[in-house]
Amino acid sequence: MREKLRTYKLLTWYKKLREEQIQAELNKQKKVAQEISQKIKEVKTQREKKYEEMENKKVFTGEELLSKFTEIFQLQELEKRFNHELEEKKKEINFLFQRLMQEFKERQLMERLTEKTEEAWRFEELKKFYKEMDDLVVLRYKRS
Repeated sequence: MREKLRTYKLLTWYKKLREEQIQAELNKQKKVAQEISQKIKEVKTQREKKYEEMENKKVFTGEELLSKFTEIFQLQELEKRFNHELEEKKKEINFLFQRLMQEFKERQLMERLTEKTEEAWRFEELKKFYKEMDDLVVLRYKRS
């Protein structure tokens, strides 16, 4: 019973450690997702500035127009790439959150098993103690 109790305590500790590791990874991925969101906002701002420049200057040469549209197209492609990365990070964050919930449930299960095993072990120890006391009383009674 004592070994079983040690095993449950070890498993509980392991599950808690895994839970902390997953939580740290989840926080890291959230931070990366926020950085990507910030990059998307910056690219959108740059693209809007390019459009404003084009609105302010009404006449363009062919090269200028081609250059502006190329820059805008490149910014749109960059934004698409960042959006794709953000979606991937969101999927990864969701997956990590699911794993975190699973580890949490498993840790709770281990804690409950530990508590029940401790309770059963204490009950057995109490039964042993009462049996020893009964034996002592019987021995003492027989001596008298």
